[in-house]
Amino acid sequence: MNPEPTDSTPPLGARIDWATVELPSSWPDQLDLARPSDFLRIIKHLFGPRKPVELPANTPGAPELPRYLLQEFHHLPNGNFSSFYAEGYLWAFDATMLGLSRRMRASMAERLKGHAAVLDIGCSGADLAAAVRDAGVKDVVGLDASPYMLQHAARRHPGLPLVQGLAEKTGFPDGRFDAVAACFLFHELPYAAHDEVLKEARRILKPGGELLICEPSPDQMHLGLWELFKKAGPLALWWKMIATLAHEPFVHDWHQREPKEWFASQGFELVEDTTEVPFRTWLARRAN
Repeated sequence: MNPEPTDSTPPLGARIDWATVELPSSWPDQLDLARPSDFLRIIKHLFGPRKPVELPANTPGAPELPRYLLQEFHHLPNGNFSSFYAEGYLWAFDATMLGLSRRMRASMAERLKGHAAVLDIGCSGADLAAAVRDAGVKDVVGLDASPYMLQHAARRHPGLPLVQGLAEKTGFPDGRFDAVAACFLFHELPYAAHDEVLKEARRILKPGGELLICEPSPDQMHLGLWELFKKAGPLALWWKMIATLAHEPFVHDWHQREPKEWFASQGFELVEDTTEVPFRTWLARRAN
């Protein structure tokens, strides 16, 4: 449940040293998996019905987190609000994507390197933000709602500015960034939040600023196995399995979007739309 605010609950946007802050332990972090009863509890949780996230008291930003975030994505016990499982997800994501996620982030960073200021929204472990920084952009910020993700991001990428916030309510001033990037974010948002995030991205972008989005391709979810094989080759079965088994409550809503009309409705011009299993990327530009 979402705890009531207390004097010791830092709000979203508070300046925090994420690498060193002591975060409250969530219930999965308190288990000893060497103990049979705790191990059995995790197994039952993994294969049982999904449950709402339980936020420990004094979780940073807790009173401001929307309800849709307080559920379990990807079969993670307590979702993104567990230090142990957040770290495991960051490792498992690249492993599951067979290393293609690293190439994808490098490609996005190459596309963004000409900008002066870039925000990575829904940054998780901030690997994209770090890739953009390494490509030569000096002003790069990562933003995520989960303090546990931000702590791992800070430890993985020392010196990278990180802020706890919402993609639909970043807290940054108007026109703060030249580009906004989002990697595997929108398909984890409810349909109504898509427009809010796009409005916020437009607000914090300078006129002519760019929005670069990468999401799972709809092909691995909607194509038959033979059609997918013709596109993806021998890995077709792997991508189909991942799309089928991953627990992502809003992914079907996301794939209903018609991108050109959607971007236009929020003051963006769609510049590029590229689908190549397992990714789909869009580049949109803010209209003046």
